[in-house]
Amino acid sequence: MFRQAIRDIRDGSGPGIAVDATWAAAMHETFRAFERDGALDEQTKQVLLELLNLLTRDQSLTEMWDELRAFIHLHVELLSGWQAVKGYRGSSFFGEIQRDADGTHYVVEHGQKIRVIGAKTAEEERFQYIADDCTHRYGRIARILRLIALIDIADQYARYPHHFSDRIVCLLPDTGYESAYLQWSWHVRGVYNYVPEPWRPRSHFSDPAWLGADVLAHLPGVPKEGTERREPALDPYMQAYFEASRGCVYQYDVALQTDLFLGNLPEVYFEFEGRKVRWINGTRFVYPVLTVWCIRDDGRDGEDIAKRFLSALSKEAKIGIVESTASGGPPRYYPFIRQPRTLGGIGLDPQYLLREDTRNYSARKWLALALYKEGTSSNSVYYSLLCFYKIIQLVFNERGPQIEQWIENNIDATLRRVDDTWRAEVLVAGETAASHLYQSGRNAVAHVGAGGVAANPDDPDHYRRFDRDGRIVRELADLVFDQNLL
Repeated sequence: MFRQAIRDIRDGSGPGIAVDATWAAAMHETFRAFERDGALDEQTKQVLLELLNLLTRDQSLTEMWDELRAFIHLHVELLSGWQAVKGYRGSSFFGEIQRDADGTHYVVEHGQKIRVIGAKTAEEERFQYIADDCTHRYGRIARILRLIALIDIADQYARYPHHFSDRIVCLLPDTGYESAYLQWSWHVRGVYNYVPEPWRPRSHFSDPAWLGADVLAHLPGVPKEGTERREPALDPYMQAYFEASRGCVYQYDVALQTDLFLGNLPEVYFEFEGRKVRWINGTRFVYPVLTVWCIRDDGRDGEDIAKRFLSALSKEAKIGIVESTASGGPPRYYPFIRQPRTLGGIGLDPQYLLREDTRNYSARKWLALALYKEGTSSNSVYYSLLCFYKIIQLVFNERGPQIEQWIENNIDATLRRVDDTWRAEVLVAGETAASHLYQSGRNAVAHVGAGGVAANPDDPDHYRRFDRDGRIVRELADLVFDQNLL
């Protein structure tokens, strides 16, 4: 009947179903869905026809929903497939399952209660089966509810067109005579593409999830709740957060610069060094965030764990992961930090950038500029310090005494510009600035164990020290160019 009413577009724009055949295709698809499931017997066909008669009345969903819902309830076992399931399933494999007052399940054998894990009572299984069919996108009743919602969407558009934007599109996929109208979806029209979004008109009858919840909320034949205490299930992400942050007093969040994505879910939890860590995937526009929950109230233990976790992850994934910035505080579900991939830029007047005739530059100066570019572009404070220090070494051909004398001659003016408390807070008794920057700075990066302790990128104290020292060495490298030493 519906099949004969379906016609293609015939306008030369490609395969598709004609606009005036939309509802015939949607009705045909409803029957075909039951047919593909092997569930379109004569009884089911008659129930579906009665349902369509209700839906084609000249009434709004607001006026007829109670009657429509009661009709679904009357035939819920047939439409969902539970009628067939319980026919061949019979009782549970374990026997007649019963539920105790504490929520556990059991069977009675030879007068003794035997606890059963995984099986449910017949009432529970019936409700859960019907609930799954109502809420699963490809459930039988769920497809009927999506048809009802689609009818309401059309009704809302006819009654209240001003509630709709020209940029809102309800996509009904079809190819030739085959349609997937019951899998319609909302999209916002972008500049060059369509962005899927969970929009709906102002009527809740246009929302299949609401319809399914209302069907289940009024489902007859469901026993009253037991006496045991029960809590609604938490969102799985929220549940994971509670488990990960339990017993912790601080949350350490670090924004990362990387193109690494882990799985297809918004966030992933890992067990690492006896702690739960959370990786929140980034998008095309926002970088990912790593969260570690801390036992110490200053978050230092979380910083240690974060660095080691990222080192292990970078090795396994074989991809760069750079710590951009970090923040923290008392545990909370939402991260403390969110970093866009595009942060903006620095605007400079091009006519004042290249003021010298670069044709006169020596090979040594080009090498110094290359090192300066590497040091400035690197996201590693360790590599940056090494590059800037090598510029100073280049000037004096790595002659240590000359380098030391030049640094000591210029360090005070440099510290006044960059960090006037550095000398008092960093240098140990009797240590010169030149000795510190060479032994505990440059050599600690370039050599293992040089200067007493090698630079450890996963040590937060090392990171802070080399970041601070690196700013001074960079200022000294700038002074090399300012003094025209190359």
